[in-house]
Amino acid sequence: MPSVTRTIEDVSVALVGNFNPAMFQPSVLSANNLVRPDEASKAEIGIIHSEACAYTIGWLFVEVTRERFQGIATDIAHSEPLRDLLLSLFRTISPSQIAQMGLNHRAHFQFEDPKQLDGIFGRLTPTAKLPGLLKNPRATRVTYTSDHESKLPSEFRSALNVTIEPSLRTIPGVYIALNRHYEGPQLEKEEALPDYSKEFLGIVESNWSEYLKQSRELVEKLAGM
Repeated sequence: MPSVTRTIEDVSVALVGNFNPAMFQPSVLSANNLVRPDEASKAEIGIIHSEACAYTIGWLFVEVTRERFQGIATDIAHSEPLRDLLLSLFRTISPSQIAQMGLNHRAHFQFEDPKQLDGIFGRLTPTAKLPGLLKNPRATRVTYTSDHESKLPSEFRSALNVTIEPSLRTIPGVYIALNRHYEGPQLEKEEALPDYSKEFLGIVESNWSEYLKQSRELVEKLAGM
């Protein structure tokens, strides 16, 4: 049976809310012992500005604007440090309004045989009779949206989104992305920004390891491992 090898894998957190980019700069992380001073001094800076910051420190990529935060562990081995950093940032250093949250897991798999990719899409998208000029139709990208049990109150909404497509970084191979999306009830005043930081950070603290384990098992099955 042709082999399947996991080659690239990362995990990330994306937040929508109200943030102060100045409080997420490398110097702030260093001053609060979230990264070492020598790591902060060697940060690869994309932008440092009052309205936005983006940089890489070793395994960690951070991008923050007034409305969005994204933190990525570019190596899955640092998933737990990412969780701990996120909790420290938003509970003690820079408490922020958080209206939506996404927990993301992405993986690339290398195939021994290019036909394995066709096999995946063949399993996920059964051949259908399509009219017109389409001959031998086959899918090249598949997306699913599923209900997701989040352990949040019933008025919160959550979904599991899955994307499967050919990898552009591992050829021949497949790219699989899982997104757990969370949002709370809207406020009566549409102009007001809701704050569900307590609920969402509770998910990160309590369910991070469980969710990542489930995600890794799912992407392995989808990749045919």
